[in-house]
Amino acid sequence: MMCYRTPESFKERFGRSIHEEKEIFNIDSWLLYHGEKLNNRFHLQAYKLMNHLLRTIDITEERGSFEEVASQIKGSIHLISIDTDLFFTDAENRETYSRLIERKVNLHYHTISSVHGHDAFLIEYDQLNSMLSPLFTNIYAHS
Repeated sequence: MMCYRTPESFKERFGRSIHEEKEIFNIDSWLLYHGEKLNNRFHLQAYKLMNHLLRTIDITEERGSFEEVASQIKGSIHLISIDTDLFFTDAENRETYSRLIERKVNLHYHTISSVHGHDAFLIEYDQLNSMLSPLFTNIYAHS
């Protein structure tokens, strides 16, 4: 749970406030609550398998280099990065963009600026909306 948010996000949201009923820090209450939700949502083996699949998906397997395979994608690619994401770092996303831009003209890079880390895509909906709305507007205009 700690990697979904940044220390700044936790500090902004909870500070050092205390949960009066439970007599624990609110951050602890939040972590316990969301840990329990995650535990109830997934069986441990299913969660491990899902994470394994996410780590091992490889579009290049027996197909050539990453750049070659991605350059064959006919549609536009929009990379949306979060500047504080600890799972999918901005540096890795920028590296992906740099590797692809020489071969793919319909490639776009967007950055969500947030203290909230990986969960920013759930919190910074105004920023995400401003990035995605034009895409859907164009789709509906051409249909």
